[in-house]
Amino acid sequence: MRRSGKTQADFAAHKGVSRQSVNPYFNGKRSLFTETGRELLDFLGLRIRLEPIDPPERK
Repeated sequence: MRRSGKTQADFAAHKGVSRQSVNPYFNGKRSLFTETGRELLDFLGLRIRLEPIDPPERK
């Protein structure tokens, strides 16, 4: 958020909701793997990319 210069209030206004209603996404109390989370990432111009983790070496 700091890097983009956007605030929670900016995102809330973008969605047409209160800042308090989006705050849980910013403080880790709600998962970003929701529709609102996707909208937040879009708003910030970000995406989450899932990649497989290399399996640990077998002994």
